[in-house]
Amino acid sequence: MPTNVIMPSLGLTMTEGTVIQWFAGEGDQVVKGQPLFEVMTDKAVLVVESPASGILASILVGAGQVAPVAATIGVIVQPGEEVAAPTGEVLPPVPKADRVFASPRAKKLAKEQGIPLDQLVGTGPGGRIVARDVLHAAPTIRATPLAARVAAASSINLNQVTGTGVHGKVTRADVMEALRIKEESVIPPPSTKSIPMAGIRKIIAERMSYSKQVAPHVTLTTEADMTEIVKLHHLLSPVVEEASGKPLTYSEILVKVVARALVEHPEMNATLQADSIQLLSEVHVGLAAAVDHGLVVPVIHYAHTKTLTEIAVIVKSLLEKARKGKLLPGEMTGGTFTVSNLGMYEIDAFTPIINPPETGILGVGRIMEKPVVKNGAIVACPVVTLSLSFDHRVIDGAPAARFLQKIKRLLENPLLLLA
Repeated sequence: MPTNVIMPSLGLTMTEGTVIQWFAGEGDQVVKGQPLFEVMTDKAVLVVESPASGILASILVGAGQVAPVAATIGVIVQPGEEVAAPTGEVLPPVPKADRVFASPRAKKLAKEQGIPLDQLVGTGPGGRIVARDVLHAAPTIRATPLAARVAAASSINLNQVTGTGVHGKVTRADVMEALRIKEESVIPPPSTKSIPMAGIRKIIAERMSYSKQVAPHVTLTTEADMTEIVKLHHLLSPVVEEASGKPLTYSEILVKVVARALVEHPEMNATLQADSIQLLSEVHVGLAAAVDHGLVVPVIHYAHTKTLTEIAVIVKSLLEKARKGKLLPGEMTGGTFTVSNLGMYEIDAFTPIINPPETGILGVGRIMEKPVVKNGAIVACPVVTLSLSFDHRVIDGAPAARFLQKIKRLLENPLLLLA
């Protein structure tokens, strides 16, 4: 019988995916397990294998198109079979009724800027109007028809023209004044290189924008004396190198420390779902990693149950896969908290952005010697700055501060990890 090819769910936060390319065309023979199509999710670009052997009889969602999770995007049949109507959810057609379908953010932007939604063309799933449609159309709609025509003929960007008409509309006079200023300018435009906002870069931009818009971020900072951790690193590095082939890193120690702190402060190991806060019993620590094409966050699952050596081996394997672009979906999903270490770039401190749907993220700066008072004497000690960003909807300042304080104490007294 025919087999529906569906848009897979490749993560807890994935609601839709964009088909990048099909590796087979309609009428081609396909084999179960072979690469069938490439999809861009909210985290990465991944290859999806064929669910069955047979003939790819129909492609319902082409390259560049978006489909929701579980939607049928193609059909595989056996030789001689008829193509049946797909049983899964298919992209809905553009509504023909008077009702305008738009996302909540698009409605809010349109209301703020006085833009009628019925004048917009939606580019979201099923013709739904999304925020980018409002932002793209706003300058033209806010201008009078004559001003819009003059701007187009004069290569004037309406985004850069201040409207003096009724309700701030851009008039012909406003465009002409902008053209006069443009023509009087004698400074040549700078040479530029255009980089498309696409792929991983686009996904990062969308997710980080969403995080800052939805979650009220608060960032707490503290310093930790790393004297004992430096000693621990020196002592255990040969042990880890024997097990994994590479020396122990401070990021791997931080994963172990953060996992222990999350166990003792479960309110930080949480996620906001609808109208309830879900305290998660298992600790899965994500470790932000820079790669050539952007940023990925491989996850060390069940980090609270693993030894430092086990964590080190897992981290090294995940980072190697990340550099080669071979991380599997399951290795990038399910995180409950993220660690972002920029110390290797000589960064002292920064304010990290929460990776939704998590509640917090720890930013780690470089370890550098600073003057510290110990037993009444000023001595040079290796010190690190820790920056904790958290979602104030889920947790308040005091418990978040206690969590950060716990991390500081574990770093300054790593023998507590054995308690």
